[in-house]
Amino acid sequence: LLHSMAERTDQFADIVLPLALPNLFTYRIPQALSGAVVPGMRVVVQFGKSGKLYAAVVWRVHENAPAYSAKYIEHILDPEPVVTEKQLELWDWMAEYYLCTRGEILIAALPSGMRLTSETRILLHPQNTEPRDGLSDDAFIVLEALDVRQSLTLEELSSILDRKTVYPLVKELIGLGFIQVHEELQERYRPKFESFVKLAAEYDNEDKLREAFNELEKRAFKQLEVLMSFIRLSDRYGKPQEFVKRTHLLETAKDSSGSSLRGLIKRGVLEQHELEVSRLLLAESEGRTILLSDEQQQALQSIRTQFEQLDVVLLHGVTSSGKTEVYIRHIAEQFEQNKQVLYLLPEIALTTQLIVRLQRHFGERVLVYHSKYSEQERVEVWQHVRKGGPVIVVGARSALFLPFENLGLVIVDEEHDPAYKQEDRVFYNARDMAVVRGRIGDFPVVLVSATPSIESRVNADQGRYAKVHLPGRFGGAALPDLHLIDMRRFPPARGGFLSPVLIRGIEKTVARG
Repeated sequence: LLHSMAERTDQFADIVLPLALPNLFTYRIPQALSGAVVPGMRVVVQFGKSGKLYAAVVWRVHENAPAYSAKYIEHILDPEPVVTEKQLELWDWMAEYYLCTRGEILIAALPSGMRLTSETRILLHPQNTEPRDGLSDDAFIVLEALDVRQSLTLEELSSILDRKTVYPLVKELIGLGFIQVHEELQERYRPKFESFVKLAAEYDNEDKLREAFNELEKRAFKQLEVLMSFIRLSDRYGKPQEFVKRTHLLETAKDSSGSSLRGLIKRGVLEQHELEVSRLLLAESEGRTILLSDEQQQALQSIRTQFEQLDVVLLHGVTSSGKTEVYIRHIAEQFEQNKQVLYLLPEIALTTQLIVRLQRHFGERVLVYHSKYSEQERVEVWQHVRKGGPVIVVGARSALFLPFENLGLVIVDEEHDPAYKQEDRVFYNARDMAVVRGRIGDFPVVLVSATPSIESRVNADQGRYAKVHLPGRFGGAALPDLHLIDMRRFPPARGGFLSPVLIRGIEKTVARG
């Protein structure tokens, strides 16, 4: 025993807090958690004199004790890391390059549903027996409310007293020993559960099932209809599925009140279970095969060849040249290698049409990540990506921070678009950070545009990026004729804003059908 105690060493973790602070902070890892804490995990720690709780991310684990007395980590929030080591490396690079803190990047990177918040609660002090005589009216109201409700948040306290500022009163009551303050961490993400129905094990054979049918036919015909609907929906005699969604069953069996279903559950024929379900709407693939033109096939082969020399390729193709089909084929090649793909788009270009187009080819492997999704859905995309399976994530700039375990390709569409620049809290260009992420992870990046940015053109001309050109429209379609119209020579009619030349051009085009 003495020998094992002598060999035991203390472990420490440097953590990044969701605060705009320049330093990492070192916490002691309790012996009970020794070996369980690894970089990328979320842990709960107390920070500051108030003892406020924060969900922080572990940066590194070591055995070097700090010069100060380190506080202990309270507990672990995740059984495994939610942030990969490659992500932490990207955060480090961004903090240095953009002159910001790792904490600010943590706030920008993690979906809000994963950033737990600490809530201050006021409780009566259990050891206080002092008389309440002489207290102010507000103090007496607070203590009476705590007698009834046991604990109150600061917001609830403010509402009860109808006062914006309650801190002086709280401080006074703490000093008199009447109350104490407790910090409680609130988990914002809640898994979604739905009710499902399955056949009880006893009736999962033909003899017992026939017996149940005969009995219900005589005594409870409505219940028989529900059971028959369950058999159809579960496809028992085809490709059987164990569970059927309760709402779907009630709708199909026209059992709006659910009384017949409850009767079957009471008889022990069916069982009801609450199961966790995904909020993500995953579509099925139509299994389409893309036939590329000679120009597209040449561009695809050129990208493959260029990737042997350089990690970044600028795909410069005119509008309607068929660029999308080229990188859809490239995405399919990544899936054949069991790799993940990130497809970045400016927020405005995240259209339903494009997502449906990708889903036709890749089905449920297509995930969408952007600000229009709820925080619950964003957490589920984060968790789905972290599993490491072959998926393509279509998203705006924030999708760059997802915890890809096996990323094989990043596509930055409309790379010239200024919307890739984040100008709130952390200032960064998602297009440039995609290139950095590719170099950190050692995988290729394709920048796509009909009008490449000056930066990308210069990088391609100077040999830092490879360049592939698609000069013609798909199917030999002609490019539109462009004309500059001098509005001084051809002014619009009074009250209008279109020039006569433009109006005549529109009329001719419409007349041609």
